[in-house]
Amino acid sequence: MKQIKNIPFMYRISFLWSALMFGLAAITCYYTDLRSLTIWTTNLWDAWYFTGNPLNFYAYSAENLYMLDHAMVGSDLLIYLPWCIWNLPIWAMQRFGNLAILEHPLMLFYSKCFLIVLLALSCIVIYKIAGLFTSKTEETWQTVLLYSTSLFVLTGIAYIGQNDIIVILCFLWALYQLLKGKTKAFVLFAALSIALKPFFAFSYIAIILYKEKKLHKILLYGLAGISIYVLQKIPFLAVPMYKESLSYGPTTNVLGLLLEATFDISPVGISVFVLALMLVYFIAYLDNHEDNDKERMLYYCVLPFICFCAFTTYESYRPIYLFAVFFLLMLTKPAYRRMNLLLEMLVSGCLMVYYMVNDFLFFNGIYIHLPARSAEYDSVYSFFQTNLPNAGLKAFMAVAVFGLICMAVINHPNFKSENKVLCMQEEKYLVLLRSLLYSVPLLFAIVLKCFM
Repeated sequence: MKQIKNIPFMYRISFLWSALMFGLAAITCYYTDLRSLTIWTTNLWDAWYFTGNPLNFYAYSAENLYMLDHAMVGSDLLIYLPWCIWNLPIWAMQRFGNLAILEHPLMLFYSKCFLIVLLALSCIVIYKIAGLFTSKTEETWQTVLLYSTSLFVLTGIAYIGQNDIIVILCFLWALYQLLKGKTKAFVLFAALSIALKPFFAFSYIAIILYKEKKLHKILLYGLAGISIYVLQKIPFLAVPMYKESLSYGPTTNVLGLLLEATFDISPVGISVFVLALMLVYFIAYLDNHEDNDKERMLYYCVLPFICFCAFTTYESYRPIYLFAVFFLLMLTKPAYRRMNLLLEMLVSGCLMVYYMVNDFLFFNGIYIHLPARSAEYDSVYSFFQTNLPNAGLKAFMAVAVFGLICMAVINHPNFKSENKVLCMQEEKYLVLLRSLLYSVPLLFAIVLKCFM
């Protein structure tokens, strides 16, 4: 209790407002991803119950008995297993109690609570990591509060109900082990994270190139990093509908999106993201400084995701990967805290505008279970397309990329400046303004659905 009292008052107010918005979204929003993921996690029990073989999971799911928007499972089974165990009670209620999961919001909310529990666990790990960079408990709590009140936590977990938080939790624990000097545990949990979804492979490679310079050891660490990813596929190679399901899934699409931004250089153009990533890896490999080792490892964890958010196309919840680790990096530059917070708000705010104007599914009233009037606009997107079509999207994205580049520059371990503006004290109301800003899409969607 004493530690909480040490947290600045505005941080506490900001957290309470964000928690209210998170709770409102968690209780009222049941997005198509949550619906599909929940049914898939119960399909494993169905496959086992009806066929006696859980390996028939992919073929059973491909029948799409519940008419989901996603026709087939698009990922390896490993990422669904913990959620399958959590959802066993609602599977039993559906199978033996004749209660259809998709028709009962409370059952979907129970499923979403699994993600909320994982979010709480990730906050605990962030608290532990933050404690390695500061002895001030109020700063560790502030880091946790900034992460938990991020726009992309609200979007990805409370609204969409995506399972990326499982991946993030595993990698955060891997990062904690690394910073504690436990390399083997780092590799194990990083490999598990990569096997669940391979997004943290970008950071894993950068960290290995920074830590290790001998080629044979780099190759061994690389093989260890993909070991679980490869091993999990072996039992399913001959399983019906496994290959077809993965080809349908998001991984295939993600590869295309990663390479979408290009420079027009003959003969076929070059990927901006791959070029930026290679520069990051080259810089990490050449970095042989022995000072600020923990800060450098954290920096090379964050930098690939800055490139990802700046130079690729991605769904509205993907930036959660960046901001899961960025607020930790802020601890390494306490003098620049205010500027880092402003840059985070700038980037998140611009991305928020982009998705409000350009993404039909972003806080769509269809997925908000509240009493509706005969609404003129069925989504935030339709409102903007009617009144402000494509309102300066390129400008907003340019500002977002500018903010990301500034983040990369001022948080480099070697960057030092006594610029008075850069080192200004954080305004007391800034975090509350941030929380109010990030609640705009949800509140706007509710107003459009219920009052217009």
